[in-house]
Amino acid sequence: MTTRRNARARRRALSRRSRRPAALRSLRAGFTVVEIVVAIMVLSVGVLGLAATAAVVQKQMASGERQAAAAAIAQSRFDRLTSVNCKSADLVGGTKDWRKGHVKETWTVAQVGNVKQITETITITGYKNPLVYTTYIPCRV
Repeated sequence: MTTRRNARARRRALSRRSRRPAALRSLRAGFTVVEIVVAIMVLSVGVLGLAATAAVVQKQMASGERQAAAAAIAQSRFDRLTSVNCKSADLVGGTKDWRKGHVKETWTVAQVGNVKQITETITITGYKNPLVYTTYIPCRV
C-alpha cells in the first residue's frame, strides 16, 4: 500500500511540473548571457595570472643559471689558488675571459697575516651588477 501511495505522489509531482507554461519551462534550461560573460572574465583573469607567473619563473631561472655559472668559475679559481704557497710569486691577481668574452673574471689576492684573502668578481654581458665572491684560505707552513 505504501508503494502505491509513493507512486501516486510521484505522478502528482510530475503532473504539476508538466502543467507549467512552456515559457517557464524553457527559462530553466541553459545559461544567461550575463553568466557567460562573468565566466569568461574570471577565466581570462586566471589565464593572465598564469602568464605573469610564467614570466617571473623564466626570469628567476635565468638568474639562477647565471649565478650557478659564476659560482663554478669562482670555485675553480679558488681551488687553483688554494694550492699555491703563500710565499710564491704566482699568488697575484688577474683577469680572464670566458664564453667568447661574454663572461669576465677578475680576481685579487691579498695576504692578511697568515691568511690569503681571495676576491673574485664575475661580470656577465647584459647584466649591470657583477657577482662578487670572497674566500679566506689559511697559509700552509
